[in-house]
Amino acid sequence: MATLILSTINREKTQVVLAPAMNDQMWNQPSNLRNVALAEQDGFKQVGSEVGWQACRHTGTGRMSEPEDICRVVCETLAPLRKPRVMRGYFIDGHPC
Repeated sequence: MATLILSTINREKTQVVLAPAMNDQMWNQPSNLRNVALAEQDGFKQVGSEVGWQACRHTGTGRMSEPEDICRVVCETLAPLRKPRVMRGYFIDGHPC
């Protein structure tokens, strides 16, 4: 589903920040690692994934980054824009959140 949605975005006009969250087995699937590399080559920014305790009660790669880290990357991505924007309750005006 995400692939279908991401394929419709005009990357010349829209910045996209991905924050993946999955368990270690899902993260390390060869198809997922290829898709992550391809998204990065296509200019998508990615926050994470992290290594740590996961919802499935295991430790490994694939953990979502902390919300503060995701917000920081979103702020850095939007900083070049002059027009203030509101995004999911966060006011982002080109300055650190």
